[in-house]
Amino acid sequence: MPSNSSDIALLFHRYRLLINWRLFFLFLYSPLGILLILLRLSLAFQLFLFSCFVPKQCPIKRRLFKLTYNVLGISVSAKGKENRDSKAKILVSNHVSVMDHCALESVLASYEVENLDSNSTFTWFWRCKKFGNNSIKVEDILDGIREYCNRPGFFPPPLLFFPEGHTTNGSYGLLSFSQEAFQVDQPVQPIVVRAERPFFSVAISLLDSWWLTDLLWALFVPITFYHFETLEIMYPVSGETPQDFAKRTQTAMAKALGICATDYTAKDKETLQKGGGENRTSSDSFDSELVHQVKEVLPHVPTEAIQRDLARTHSVDLTISNFLEGTIEFIPERNYSKLPPPEEEKNHTPHSSKRKKLPSPSLSPSNSGGGVSFSKSAQDRHLSFQERKKAFLEDARRKYIEKRSIQLETPA
Repeated sequence: MPSNSSDIALLFHRYRLLINWRLFFLFLYSPLGILLILLRLSLAFQLFLFSCFVPKQCPIKRRLFKLTYNVLGISVSAKGKENRDSKAKILVSNHVSVMDHCALESVLASYEVENLDSNSTFTWFWRCKKFGNNSIKVEDILDGIREYCNRPGFFPPPLLFFPEGHTTNGSYGLLSFSQEAFQVDQPVQPIVVRAERPFFSVAISLLDSWWLTDLLWALFVPITFYHFETLEIMYPVSGETPQDFAKRTQTAMAKALGICATDYTAKDKETLQKGGGENRTSSDSFDSELVHQVKEVLPHVPTEAIQRDLARTHSVDLTISNFLEGTIEFIPERNYSKLPPPEEEKNHTPHSSKRKKLPSPSLSPSNSGGGVSFSKSAQDRHLSFQERKKAFLEDARRKYIEKRSIQLETPA
């Protein structure tokens, strides 16, 4: 579980692209990507017209959708179909992109329930289901959903809810679930979705991106993979509140995804989007501080690689250990090969002949703050911060060179 305000920033991407060698190939691909946008928009419009006249539960429609989506750059895979229960009229899914419902439609026909805050044009385009006869009262909407689910002799497509209310990056945690789907006295069928773009590392959604921008990027890249997994149906327990039912479902879905179930809400994301408040400032300074600590020890490791591993470990010590042990692959920065070896640095340090040999500092994984612990002896306390820092660098480089057998170039 998150323990401080900075953790919420880990749920979202801030930048669409990472600064790495793949940008060169993305630049070369750009003309083809723009052409794909134009062709795919035309195909998407024809697909929408076709969907308006064909029932949702038609098997031919789903097969055609899956084939067409591959042309649109959406590859869909599904597992856990044996868990699908027709008794469940309510589906709940995590939310990673504006294309989630579109991708799910190719494997399971459903109606997305229109949100009161949804854009009317967008919900019309996706043919979302609206309840409550244009009423803005939540109870009227819930009554409409109950009537839809309990209609005798009627087997309609299930209703799809995204209880998080906003998209996340899907790699750290789930936002707290809203309670609408859990207030209609119906069992729910959880469906978890994972999405990835393997070629250019283009983020699927951002903290403050517009849905149309996300859609255009989806049409621009060669392909986006969506992986759906249907979990076992979940029933409300006698005496359980809708809030507890929602939390239990959120926890089960987070476990299936291998991430955490947070208490942050959609409103917390909206606060973060505005750029004001303490959360964003705290997050930026917190992340920068951790990256800076790792960068001081391992200057040859790209900043983007450090950020990705910190988002997973949340510990400076563990991240440094991962790089030193070679468990994470990366391309060293260009200026790394120009760094002098530890012996060369020591010989060029002023007054080096008067210094005593420094004890090798060690990482302390038990340190929850991600700091570094040094010897507390009287001999070391008189050393300056810069001297201890150099000792840490020498020790880290020595371990890294021994592990990866890297030969550094000695400056002429």
